[in-house]
Amino acid sequence: MSDLVIEPTRPAPGVAVLNLEGEFDLAWVEPVRAALRLLESDRPERLVIDLRGVTFIESVALGVLVGAERRAREAGHRLEIVAQPRGAIARLLEITLLTSYFNVDTEVRAGAAAPAG
Repeated sequence: MSDLVIEPTRPAPGVAVLNLEGEFDLAWVEPVRAALRLLESDRPERLVIDLRGVTFIESVALGVLVGAERRAREAGHRLEIVAQPRGAIARLLEITLLTSYFNVDTEVRAGAAAPAG
């Protein structure tokens, strides 16, 4: 089993961030889903999933991200994915066309206002 660091934070009112570092594979789907549900229970205006430290992601893990986006839309909130520019995870999101589904950025913006652009 590979290691994945899961760190939920709340850097500002209305903002929840889930930092992930390592390999996001099948073994980590349920722990990540549980961390997301915990953050979602606070009903943040913005939920940010920071994948900049993720070195590998399985397709089933992408499903966790899609589910989080669906729940955010249903609740009227915003979900953002943060990935390294030109990194492997950003490239995977492009190849799978998920960049048209997710709000993808290159850094975590702390304020509650949505990033420009």
